[in-house]
Amino acid sequence: MIEQRLLSARSALASSSARNRSIAEIASTWGFSNPSYFADRFRRRFGVTPRQWRDQALSPAEATSGVGPIPG
Repeated sequence: MIEQRLLSARSALASSSARNRSIAEIASTWGFSNPSYFADRFRRRFGVTPRQWRDQALSPAEATSGVGPIPG
């Protein structure tokens, strides 16, 4: 059961349509009432924090190229 909730939350975090929702809000949607607990379970399952996952998923060119944004 928790596996499916984690997978669903992971998908939501990578969705550009959920970009304006907080990680805590997404976690809550999938039944995680404690954001710290969610972050810990997510990191143990996927090896990255929810924020790292979201950042990588929403900026795929940077994540795959190894090059960060150009300083402004």
